[in-house]
Amino acid sequence: MRKNIILLILFLIIIPLTSAEITINTCSDKLCNIQTQIFSQNDLIYINFDSDTVYDNVISQIKYPDGKIKPINLPEQIEGLQLGDYTIEIITIKDETIKQISASFKVLNKNEPVNTNQLINNNLIENKENTNIQNSNQIEITPLINNQNNLKNTILIIIGSLFGLLIIIGLLLYIVKLKNKHIQNEPSENKLNEIAQNHDVHTPHKFLNKVINYIGTSLEHGFSTQAIYEHLKSNGWTENQINEGFKRFEILGAYHDLKEKDLMDEEIEKELAKEYNKKQIKETLTHHSVILGKNASKEAQMNHLHELAQNHNVHKVNNKISKLKKYIIQCYKHGYSKELITNILLQKGWNKKVIDNIFDNI
Repeated sequence: MRKNIILLILFLIIIPLTSAEITINTCSDKLCNIQTQIFSQNDLIYINFDSDTVYDNVISQIKYPDGKIKPINLPEQIEGLQLGDYTIEIITIKDETIKQISASFKVLNKNEPVNTNQLINNNLIENKENTNIQNSNQIEITPLINNQNNLKNTILIIIGSLFGLLIIIGLLLYIVKLKNKHIQNEPSENKLNEIAQNHDVHTPHKFLNKVINYIGTSLEHGFSTQAIYEHLKSNGWTENQINEGFKRFEILGAYHDLKEKDLMDEEIEKELAKEYNKKQIKETLTHHSVILGKNASKEAQMNHLHELAQNHNVHKVNNKISKLKKYIIQCYKHGYSKELITNILLQKGWNKKVIDNIFDNI
């Protein structure tokens, strides 16, 4: 279809056209037993042509009453929706000879009477015009291109070149997109590593409340649960540990939602027990955000760590390493980071090597 349109434009604009030994038929039935040039609105109109010649190519178009022109492939069937005159034009190509013929038909309102005399006159005028064309223009013309085959080959080469160019452009855009995606993913991976380091989940351990913090912070930075899951897995966490971490994160979120409804802790635990395991609830509710509140400030967290140090008798340096270990474990269970715990203990005078040694062995 595209090829025919290009040929049609070339021949209509550049090449003088002549008529051909061809008859255009407009019919009210598919077999074209009833030929007519007058139709009622919404009638089906069957368009065909007769010719004794076998052409290399036949290009046809129809002009509607509103002036729009549409390429058609004969035989064609259209519906007479628009009222007024329709014009059919056919261009035939045989070897190096190009010829043209046209015919018209009319679509009337169903209630509009047909003027028989006018119909006959129209046919005579049309036949006369076609006769004049045939008498005065039955000559062969030389196309601008040496022959039709060269024209076809030229058009095919142009279309092929454009198609190839589009493929190359598409591949280049795809490569650029992949490169940009890779560049964008690098800082994302680095950011996940940074968050994991800050929350002490860059290596696996038994303190899953710390995974809660990592999940929450990662989600705040726009990472998907799948990306978080895969990153934890790449750091050595087992599927059970990761699933447990996500479950605790879910429980903690449900706790804070219920807390906003001004429910007592006992009522909250009863509500949570309807959906979650009691052991999971108990472990999750040791998280510092439960003790201090969802949006506890850094200062509040520091005060809590000082309070825990007082309770474990590590607020001053002593030789009770076992108490220091219990304090660190308790802080870990509450979800506090290694950095925060270390800073508190250093403030109280504890030796960093002693602190690091305990962290390495828990």
